[in-house]
Amino acid sequence: MAKSKVNHYLQSTAEKVKKSVEPRVLEEIKEMLCKQEIYLLNSIRNCESPVEKLFCLHLLDWLPHYESQFRYIDSDVTISIFIQKEIEYRGKKYRPDFLIEVYALGNEFDFIVECDGHNFHEKTKAQAKRDKSRDRNLQSAGYRTIRFTGSEIWEDSASCVYQTYQLIETVTGLEEKYMTDHFPVD
Repeated sequence: MAKSKVNHYLQSTAEKVKKSVEPRVLEEIKEMLCKQEIYLLNSIRNCESPVEKLFCLHLLDWLPHYESQFRYIDSDVTISIFIQKEIEYRGKKYRPDFLIEVYALGNEFDFIVECDGHNFHEKTKAQAKRDKSRDRNLQSAGYRTIRFTGSEIWEDSASCVYQTYQLIETVTGLEEKYMTDHFPVD
């Protein structure tokens, strides 16, 4: 379904529901939405491009869902998201678009998400070489790099975030633990 159709559906559904809600309750909802808008705007202020902002909005929107889902498997799971956090390794400094630190099943996992806009990634052979070298260096430090093109994010940022959380679930072993606990093999 096209975004304009989805937005129209959401708006018309909201208008129908609003008719059955008291004005005082609607005032509270508006205040809560205003606070959420401020939170989201503050959250994206360190993002450097529109595709990073889109990715960040969806990453934060889905965070409570995935934290809850992962905690069903391991009650000690924590997920921390950092935007443009500097990492130093072997005397070199890196600043990934997103650093996602996950503690699960007694281990820490570090994921880097890069939103590759055409202007800064793989536009030239030198840029491509720099990115590949950077990825290898960070891999040797234990980071797992997840890359999306700017076009992928622009067209369907929610899908990119879904793929990110699915990869986290697989790499951390949470998916395997869930399957083992709930569907034991004889």
